[in-house]
Amino acid sequence: MDVDNIPAGVDFVEHLSTQVARCEVFLAVIGPRWLDAKDDSGRRRIENADDFVAIEIAAALAGDIRVIPVLVDGAQMPKAVDLPEHLKPLVRRNAVEVRNAQFGRDAEALAEKIREGLKRRGARQGRWVAATATLAALFLGGWIGLYQMGVPVWIPWTSGAVQLGDSEKSKADEDARRIADAKATADADAKRRADEAERQRLATLKAEKERADAEAKRRADEAERQRLAALKAEKERADAEAKRRADEAEQRRLATLEAEKEHQPQQIPLVYSAWVKLCGKNPQGPNSKELCQTMKEAHMESGEFVAAAALIEMAGEQKKILQLILPNRLLIPPGTRVTIDSNPPSDGPFIICAPEFCMAQHEVTNDFPRKLKAGQTLKIQAINDQKQTVSYLLPLADFAKAYDGPPTDPKVLEEQRKQAQEKKR
Repeated sequence: MDVDNIPAGVDFVEHLSTQVARCEVFLAVIGPRWLDAKDDSGRRRIENADDFVAIEIAAALAGDIRVIPVLVDGAQMPKAVDLPEHLKPLVRRNAVEVRNAQFGRDAEALAEKIREGLKRRGARQGRWVAATATLAALFLGGWIGLYQMGVPVWIPWTSGAVQLGDSEKSKADEDARRIADAKATADADAKRRADEAERQRLATLKAEKERADAEAKRRADEAERQRLAALKAEKERADAEAKRRADEAEQRRLATLEAEKEHQPQQIPLVYSAWVKLCGKNPQGPNSKELCQTMKEAHMESGEFVAAAALIEMAGEQKKILQLILPNRLLIPPGTRVTIDSNPPSDGPFIICAPEFCMAQHEVTNDFPRKLKAGQTLKIQAINDQKQTVSYLLPLADFAKAYDGPPTDPKVLEEQRKQAQEKKR
């Protein structure tokens, strides 16, 4: 629509809305930069309520007009979230794509869509012929001129369209060339001004940066002096606190050892399984990591369960867990303690208790497996319901072989357990 010929003194919004209302088919040509085209203030044109093309497309969507989005140069339909409220209905209109490599075929498809729209409104056949010719002229003239300048284009299809002759087409071509020349001149002038502005900006930035760097260095030096002084004072306090806690911990440890000596439980003969390593992945999680646990069990000669320990590791993870399974006749709050030979003990809480057993966990260090491989005995301690310390000793002689060896097949392990049960019978 020719917005340059709006009569003087006429409300251009009402004028454009009136002109669009006379349309039977309205084409909205959308290129790759359609959404991002900006006006002189830097705001997107489609968000400017006074922009001519925004007014025209909104008026077409508001009326009983066939609005056809035409996608050119590989453009995609915009999303509703990217459009202002009055243009959101555009995304619900079925689009037609016009590609350079298949222009003839795509133009014919577009012509068929226009024919359908005209038939819906009962348009005359002569009007359709004019519409088809105007479509070709618009794509060859208007699109090449306006779209190359980055201007978002909406082309209405009006009932008053006429077929362009050779003189009109030549004039359109000349207009397109003149616009291109004017754009090139404007671009060159804009580049010169931009280069000059950039040189001034860089000079200002350089001076500002030098001042900022000097001030930042002064502040950083002062902050570093204060930080070092604070660190020194904090370290002295931390060292004193750490020494006090270590002394208290040592006193508690010695007291605990003394108490354990006074209440050494009677050792019951036990039957031990071999250390075995089981590995596997969660079948419900296709991306789950492999989990390995190296475990050993202790039973009475009667077959009654006594204790079990398992070192659990996840592939690619540094964290290691020692999981303990013990009888349920134990006090929960004291938790458990494990010791490898004469190494320092590790304390861990119970995490769950069931009618048949209680489970505890110890988060151990990365060198814990090395200690297990080099040790003789893993001692597990807890407090029973008579407030006595009970100990469970698991030999470590075959731990290294199981830990460093290949995983045991769960089916083979189950078969071995069945055979052991049959022997006891």
